[in-house]
Amino acid sequence: MSLIHQNVQSIGNTINKLEYGLQDHKECMILCLTEHWKSKEQLISLPVKDFNLIGSFCRTEGSHGGSAVYLHKSIEGKKREELQKFSQCGDIECAAVEFYGKNTSVIVLTIYRPPNGDMKTFFFKLENILDKIHQENKLIIIAGDFNIELLQMNKDRSEFMNLMESFNLYIYMNNLPITTTDFSHMETINKSFYLKPTTSTEIENLGKSIKNKFSSGEDEIPIIIIKLALPAVSEIMSVIINNSFKYGIFPESLKLASIKPLFKEGKPEDINNYRPISLLPGFSRIFEMLMSSRLMNFFVENELFTDAQHGYLQGRSTRTAIF
Repeated sequence: MSLIHQNVQSIGNTINKLEYGLQDHKECMILCLTEHWKSKEQLISLPVKDFNLIGSFCRTEGSHGGSAVYLHKSIEGKKREELQKFSQCGDIECAAVEFYGKNTSVIVLTIYRPPNGDMKTFFFKLENILDKIHQENKLIIIAGDFNIELLQMNKDRSEFMNLMESFNLYIYMNNLPITTTDFSHMETINKSFYLKPTTSTEIENLGKSIKNKFSSGEDEIPIIIIKLALPAVSEIMSVIINNSFKYGIFPESLKLASIKPLFKEGKPEDINNYRPISLLPGFSRIFEMLMSSRLMNFFVENELFTDAQHGYLQGRSTRTAIF
């Protein structure tokens, strides 16, 4: 049994893509959504195929926000209304459900905290929710968008981690959170980035475009050998790469780099006249090129590059930047 959480930012605009994505995750039994942006009546009128809406928080004032928990139609569950009542619009928006899993009851909380929500209220309400259920001796799963930077040490992260640990809850992240940056030059688009599966043919064609090199990384397999082997291994590579795209996991062995000193100029015996270069396994180059082509196509098709961008774009150069 698996769970998927998605910040949809309007389920009305994304339900088709959501259902399409779920086709690749038949094992998903629990669907948690944040920022559905709908009223209770609107949310009910937008059913997700093969899932039942069990618990939800919908704003009665303002716009956007909201949270919801769906269970696969094969699972019977109930809404935990008394837990949802701890929600406070704009600070902590909680949907809560319970169902009986394998040998134990499971409580699922989907929580959304807006970026400008009051942090003290969020922690106070969350602690009240956990305090109410921790004595029930049930499995507790919390999914959601808390808008807390968990990858770097800070006050909010410390308080959040301490609160979780005090109730014997531990954080699991299979995807890195997206940090805030300035995209003010971009127009808002109602499209999601989708990693199109690769094929053995695409992999072989990409291999032909890579320059022949005899240098190698940790695996000691030069690019020229990899290119010769691609017709024999491209099929299994497509399976590995597509699973990497699907689950957001990059093979650990392809992250290892060999660091070698490259002589620049001057006296060879002076260590300052060398610069380090990192040699990654050649197969990681295939991953990189496939991801790069998909990102580039998405940005170009949706006109996300600013007009001031002249580097690394086809048809643009230092000349176009001047004239």
